[in-house]
Amino acid sequence: YLGVGDRAFVIRANVNLNDDLLDIRAMWSAKVQETSILLENLAQEFINEYNIVNGYIPGDSSSGYQEANFVNPIIFDDITGVAAGTYDFQVSVDGGGLTVYSITLVGGEDYDAIVNLMNLVLVGSSASIVLGNIRFTSNSEGFASQILIADGITLPLFAAMDAAALGALTIDVAVNGAPLFKETITDSELISLANESSIELFKSFSFSTLDDEFYDDVTSTPLDVYANGYDQPATSSYIGFDGMVADWVANLLGTLVNDEFLPSEGGNLFIATADDFQYTKEFKNGISLGANDAARRVAITTALQATINSNDGIRSENFEYNLILCPGYHEVVDELIALSVDIQEEAFVIGDTPFNMNASEIVAWSNTTGRQTSTHVAYYYPHQLASNLDGKNVMVPASSTAIRTFAFSDEAAELWFAPAGTRRGLVTAVSDIGYVSGQLGTATTFEQLHLNQGQRDDLYKYFTNINPIVFFPGRGIIVWGQKTSAPDASALDRVNVSRLMKYIKRQLRKNTLSFVFEPNDQITRDNLKALVDNFLGDLIVKRGLYDAVTVCDESNNTPDRIDRNELYIDVALKPVKAAEFIYIPIRIVNTGTDI
Repeated sequence: YLGVGDRAFVIRANVNLNDDLLDIRAMWSAKVQETSILLENLAQEFINEYNIVNGYIPGDSSSGYQEANFVNPIIFDDITGVAAGTYDFQVSVDGGGLTVYSITLVGGEDYDAIVNLMNLVLVGSSASIVLGNIRFTSNSEGFASQILIADGITLPLFAAMDAAALGALTIDVAVNGAPLFKETITDSELISLANESSIELFKSFSFSTLDDEFYDDVTSTPLDVYANGYDQPATSSYIGFDGMVADWVANLLGTLVNDEFLPSEGGNLFIATADDFQYTKEFKNGISLGANDAARRVAITTALQATINSNDGIRSENFEYNLILCPGYHEVVDELIALSVDIQEEAFVIGDTPFNMNASEIVAWSNTTGRQTSTHVAYYYPHQLASNLDGKNVMVPASSTAIRTFAFSDEAAELWFAPAGTRRGLVTAVSDIGYVSGQLGTATTFEQLHLNQGQRDDLYKYFTNINPIVFFPGRGIIVWGQKTSAPDASALDRVNVSRLMKYIKRQLRKNTLSFVFEPNDQITRDNLKALVDNFLGDLIVKRGLYDAVTVCDESNNTPDRIDRNELYIDVALKPVKAAEFIYIPIRIVNTGTDI
């Protein structure tokens, strides 16, 4: 949020209007780098949490081991009774695949002799007899030191050594006697963490439609990669991030665990995938805002609507505002009205009309679904011409002029005074009023429009309800209307009354908070009524209300309401109306008539 003075907050929808492919790729690379760092951090946090939850601890200077557990403890010099022959067993060292080892017995060997034969063929590990079991220990030390054993396939050695006494083999690799310490993530874990870490990447407007194209496994129908330019032959193929992960696992490319990923390996794979993706046609087509300004406007409008609808901050009580507008975008007025409703109808919406319509076309537009009907919004027409910072004339939305008029009126009087007329509706900082002719998105022409009485009446009549901005010779450009877009005639069909009601709602909500959780008795009701009466009495003095009455007693605080912990104060108001039509009947009398 960007504070403007002490009365405004600006909310930005991130839309990159730069369609230059090189610039977009540079932005993509920068955001991908940020995402890969986040991915590595999330992966490491996931591993740490996994180890903590499971009680896994590292052993920096210890070797991983696992034991073949026998029901009856074995002794070095006991004869095994294994018949002559060739027997096999399997061992996996430090995350590698199971390797089959074979030893040949002549018969009559003791357990120590068999262990010695094992050590002659083992690679990367060794065997020994420890506490009546055969322990296999990795030759390496540290976190990566792991070992896993299994019996043989053709002639299983362990079963042959003691078919009846051999117990279950441990299935977890132990490091320093503890369960396995996790240092890598699986393919499914990497994909899940990558999706989580790339949320902000694909929330960036230019890349918001690319997430499926980036992730989907298209190994069977790969995309072409054009690293040398789209007018050159394809240089390679793109199979998607999910496809790259599957390919990594299939080819056992992990350095620690061959079918899993270190955090750094996951981050590097994300970068490598993104580097290829930016040279596909799908990337180029996905980042384009559109072929022309009309298409761009659709994309920008979508981003604005999403920002308004999803922003929880502006719906909180941390920000207090009484006017809402999105200059130049009449398509988002319904979202702005929804925002007003979400904050308990305490802010008024200033809507815009289309740029490229004359007065009669605006009247026709007002009867379409593109125009919102609500007591929370007012529309203004026509638009204005003003000087830009570079001195060139630019079209200014009518809402931008209206907000200046509202601000001046609130400063000069009270917000329940009509922001219109020669005293509070004078328009400044513009050079002309009108609309543009021609197709938006192409070259257009500013058409001056000084509304005549008939056009003003046509715009202001029920239920067109468009507030004219007019030029009066000798007076200047003036806002000459203050109707809301109300669907029915009522006091709320005027801007000053609608804003007064919103002001009263907000002040009563804030000022009555101190009565919440007070005893629900007549003393509290009397105190509440006194506070509200004083507040409304001040509005009568300040010309906001003709009269007001409140009721807060047993008539509207029934036993049922009290039992529901509810306290009611009914308020009836007579808001002051603005004099919008002044009639001056003139009667001519004879010279000798007394007047």
